Amino acid sequence: MVFQSGDVPEHVTLDIVHLAPLAARRWHAAARAMLAARPPGLRGGVVVRCNRGTRGSGLPLLVPGGRGVVLGWDDPAAAAEAWQRHGAGLAVAPERRFSADAEVRRVREQDWHGWRPVAGGAPARDDEPAIALVHALLRPSAVVPFSQANRRAVAHARDREALVATTALMRGSLLEATSLSCWSTAGAMREYAYRPGGHADAMRGSQANTWHRRRCFVHLRPVAASGGLPGGPPEAYPGLPAVPRTSRRQGATA
Repeated sequence: MVFQSGDVPEHVTLDIVHLAPLAARRWHAAARAMLAARPPGLRGGVVVRCNRGTRGSGLPLLVPGGRGVVLGWDDPAAAAEAWQRHGAGLAVAPERRFSADAEVRRVREQDWHGWRPVAGGAPARDDEPAIALVHALLRPSAVVPFSQANRRAVAHARDREALVATTALMRGSLLEATSLSCWSTAGAMREYAYRPGGHADAMRGSQANTWHRRRCFVHLRPVAASGGLPGGPPEAYPGLPAVPRTSRRQGATA
């Protein structure tokens, strides 16, 4: 979904929660309502389901165990104001969520369900923290070869100490393959992506065999974060400021 575009780097809010089924459905509905409200400064975003992580728990679960919302904004002030006005139904205990505020550093390929993030700012430093969003909509004929390549890439990632945690994101289609991964440094993320191994092999296979009908890569620099993803440490980025998600209506911190 796209509401507007611009030439300035986007500010992104990213929130992943793990709740009991009924509470998860309510949270998902509240996130969709926030997106549908089109608050000022919102450029676009996606509401998703997610699994319980792959960093330390082997293969990801097939049944989504969490919910999430990724939103792009004109600036941090617009995001803070929107969360104040529309975030009442998204308040969650800190131990059940991962939240990050981030800057878009780099975007490749097309879009994620119509949202086209805008990158900007100085080039990413090797020592700064990083988050990678990778989205692909597969061709039906590519499901088997992509799955085989993806298993090798996931195994390759789990061997990297710099990978803090990762989770799969789903919006509905069984042909969609989307992941979010948190890295301690951008340099380590790039090394994993391009050095010989599972991920580099998967990229070459994808480019040679046109596995995807649509794909998008977004490199984010987190500037604040709270909590962690399942399978990872309790705090993904303990050196960054915390992320409050507050609502005027409830006076609560999400």
